[in-house]
Amino acid sequence: MVHSSAFATAAATAAASDNEDEWTSYNHRLSGIRYSELTQINEGNVNRLEEVCRVELAEGGSMSSGPVLAQGLIYVTMNNLTVALDPTTCAIKWKTEYVPEESVVVPNNRGVAYLSGRLFRGTGDGRLVSYDAKSGTELWRKKIGNPRIGEFASAAPIAWRSYVYIGLSGGELGIRGRMMAFDAKSGAMRWTFDLIPQAGQFGANTWAGESAKHGGGATWSSYGIDEETGELFVSVDNPAPAFNGRGRAGDNLYTNAVVCIDAKTGRRLWHVQLRRHDTRDYGAAAPAVLVTIAGRSLIAQGSKDGYLYVIDRRSHRIAFRTAVTTVAQNPARRAVGNAEICPGISGGFLYNSPSFDPPTHSLISGTVDWCSIIHPDPTIPHYTAGHEFSGGRQEHIGRSSGWVTSVDVLDGHVHWRVHTDAPVFAAVTSTAGGITFTGDHNGELYAFRSSDGTILWHRIIHASIAGGLITYQIASKQYLAVESGAATLSPPSARGAPTLSIYSVD
Repeated sequence: MVHSSAFATAAATAAASDNEDEWTSYNHRLSGIRYSELTQINEGNVNRLEEVCRVELAEGGSMSSGPVLAQGLIYVTMNNLTVALDPTTCAIKWKTEYVPEESVVVPNNRGVAYLSGRLFRGTGDGRLVSYDAKSGTELWRKKIGNPRIGEFASAAPIAWRSYVYIGLSGGELGIRGRMMAFDAKSGAMRWTFDLIPQAGQFGANTWAGESAKHGGGATWSSYGIDEETGELFVSVDNPAPAFNGRGRAGDNLYTNAVVCIDAKTGRRLWHVQLRRHDTRDYGAAAPAVLVTIAGRSLIAQGSKDGYLYVIDRRSHRIAFRTAVTTVAQNPARRAVGNAEICPGISGGFLYNSPSFDPPTHSLISGTVDWCSIIHPDPTIPHYTAGHEFSGGRQEHIGRSSGWVTSVDVLDGHVHWRVHTDAPVFAAVTSTAGGITFTGDHNGELYAFRSSDGTILWHRIIHASIAGGLITYQIASKQYLAVESGAATLSPPSARGAPTLSIYSVD
């Protein structure tokens, strides 16, 4: 059951052109804009969308990756599996299982990067692996993190020119986040950038004592690149310990921030911190979206605090923020040391960023509405390598639900919003056919009219939708590919084995 309201939208703006036969990066384009110029599936015929094929990819595990389409194949990941499929029949062309060399920290993965016939993905034991895209043959692997202290690589890398970019995950275990660049052919490291500044680096004075050694600052999802300027944009998660800031006085850079880095050299160019000294696990977990419109260069950044931020790339200032889920805190509980927070630690924007829809100049997002109670430790927490370093505990309260919201990128006002019965973990994809696709955790797949939020089509697929949705064209026919299956951070209702389904209009 859903409830929607619509507001007037503005005139169309020009969209960047791209090869719509492919979807070669986590967010389609390296800029992060999940928009397709395809129009074959549109407002007039989307109600005739039918399933073409479906394939179960594994018996269990999480399915929260973003599919990539290149060289006529779809590539998806789960835990240690990488799979290539036919984009019109769901036929599995090859399946490769990575055998961990060390203990896996967290067994999930956001997807692959593609470049010049090669695939790249991270692993739960802190490796970056390259495969031949046609055969699945492993080409090289590189140890990029130490799983013994909680470092792993769940984020989807991105690849540009001869570089592959990926950062470390594991902030909840007190790692020290790093962003890295590697040579796509050899795996050799090109540069590394400390997302938690160390002694002598800019921002080191924003951490008290030695707290920066275990300061968190992980990257969860993926990244964005401006291909014209060579700027890499990294969205950084929360500090550690997450719920207790007593031992880390200061702003705690670069946590809860968007950091702009020279993609060739690894040199910091500038940053914008969304929340200073966070004690609510409100990191910037989703990738940034780079938008150029009406002569303005902007960054759209979703946060776990429930806000969509838009940043001006020239002034490096926050232009506005708009709440896209329930945002509230209970001061009565704070008075006794605890805090009731909405969104909770599994709410707001998680690993999927909004889609930019140029015709309505809007950012259309899917978010989670789920509250928590935070119970911080009364003393400064003790760090133990490889163990949770949260400085307290949390409990979910109430039932979980979701929102799909359209926000004007120029001034932040809400065009429309739809409340869903289940959380929206899934990706959001908009098209020139006037359609926006996403799904919720109850397994309901939606097609909204992008201009006003009207639900034009929906389908129950009996599995939680928590991964990517992509659209593409093969032999002059447009398709929609949807991942489903239980995912990490899921409510108890999560269900379904990892599955890929493909839809089209007959």
